[in-house]
Amino acid sequence: MNTARRVAKNSLWTGLELGFGVVLTFATSVLLARTYGPLKLAEYNLLVWFTYIAGSLATVGLPAATLKYVSEFVGKDQPGMAYRIYTSNFRLQAKLASAMMAAGLVYVWLAVPADYQWPGFWLVVAIGPRMLGFIPSQINSATQELERNVLPAFASNFSSLAMALATVYFGWGILGLALSHPISQTLDLVLKLAMTKRRRHAWRAAAEGVAIDSGLAARMRTFAYQGMGLLVLNLVVWDRSDLFLLKWLNPDLRQITFFNYSYTLVEKLLLIPQMIGNSLGVNLMAQQGRPRQQLATMTMSSATYLLLIGMPVMLGAVALSRPLWMIYGQQFAPAATVFSIMALLAIPRVILTAANAFMQATENQRFSLISGTLCGMVNIGLDVWLIPSLGAVGAAIGNGTGQTLAALGTCVFIVRTYQPTVPSGRLLRILLSAAIMAAASTAVASWLPPVPGAVAGLAAGVFVYLLLLRVTHALGEEDRNRLLSLTGAFPEGLRYPCNRILWSFIPRAR
Repeated sequence: MNTARRVAKNSLWTGLELGFGVVLTFATSVLLARTYGPLKLAEYNLLVWFTYIAGSLATVGLPAATLKYVSEFVGKDQPGMAYRIYTSNFRLQAKLASAMMAAGLVYVWLAVPADYQWPGFWLVVAIGPRMLGFIPSQINSATQELERNVLPAFASNFSSLAMALATVYFGWGILGLALSHPISQTLDLVLKLAMTKRRRHAWRAAAEGVAIDSGLAARMRTFAYQGMGLLVLNLVVWDRSDLFLLKWLNPDLRQITFFNYSYTLVEKLLLIPQMIGNSLGVNLMAQQGRPRQQLATMTMSSATYLLLIGMPVMLGAVALSRPLWMIYGQQFAPAATVFSIMALLAIPRVILTAANAFMQATENQRFSLISGTLCGMVNIGLDVWLIPSLGAVGAAIGNGTGQTLAALGTCVFIVRTYQPTVPSGRLLRILLSAAIMAAASTAVASWLPPVPGAVAGLAAGVFVYLLLLRVTHALGEEDRNRLLSLTGAFPEGLRYPCNRILWSFIPRAR
């Protein structure tokens, strides 16, 4: 299977996994918002954020190292070494999970109000299976069999929604919501271990007499230590540390909920371009032997396609923010402004999936540590300055500015260091098309009541954007042919309509 079709196949499975999660998360958040309101959810959101810290290890800690080095040795056809790396990292992740759980229990005992201690206990228990579950999933990523991660994700998300419905129906309150976390994460871990069992057994048979040498161990340690440093930065720049600053610096606890819900929705919207970005990142990991300039050019080309999808998604979300937040109820109306700011400042992050995969594949995490430290300082400084007067709006500005600078800094580093080809003209035409699309969506949505306006604005935005891509010649025949090769991996029922859209909106060369 060629690279394009492999990316398309993996993107479809990733899209199913992420799309299902987005729908269920949105449904659950609306249910809880209308049942409990922003004030009651504030303390619970802080607890969830604290225990979610462990999830950062899934992207910058041992799981990232597992993906990188297992991918490397799978590519070299050395499954025995891949198995040794997997088992070594799984054991270390178990130790880290135990330490995180112990620290979490101490925090809950000493710092959490009495009414929230039992919910806090169950949220801390969920840290263990959550952290462990990311290690076996890297086997499927390294072998580019992402479909094996879909069933566990489906089961986990569905169990979370079922527990939320049961909690509301039976009146279990915050405790019932907290219990859903260890149940869903344990189910996810068990299914991932089951889905990788055959592969792990085959690799174990090839691991007889194989050991990790000192040179590889040193590389892995360096990568892991840098990942731990990035974890700390993630807590400041990426993972909602602003919630604690909101609690300390602003007396209105509702601001915590407004920020948390807005942040979560933006993260879910970013998953749409990430379904392709994750597959491109996995593919970069599998091609580490290529010249770095060639990998950098692949990364910049990938960034164009990510922005082609991600930019209209984020600008469209801003255009439809008012009717969207009416679904949550009048109490959440102030969150529309918070959400709009975060969505706008998240646009540069669209390309980070592919860019970070390049930085990891080329072992350039040291730069990420330095730039991340500076961006974290900017984030905290803006938070301290703006939160007392602006609340969640100030937190959105601080967090979004830090993330934007981190994304732009990574791209500048790649361009200056490896001098890849950057399609700047195409990027400007995509930006122009997306901006006009957002204006059209806003105009249509403002003429109608909230729900019909949101639907009509979305439909108008999609049509206008595709039309403008054709008018501006943002994409050419080479792009169409590349995208047509992607659709070759789609199910037959999707292939024909997708091909018709490509032929209609990407014209022949003039």
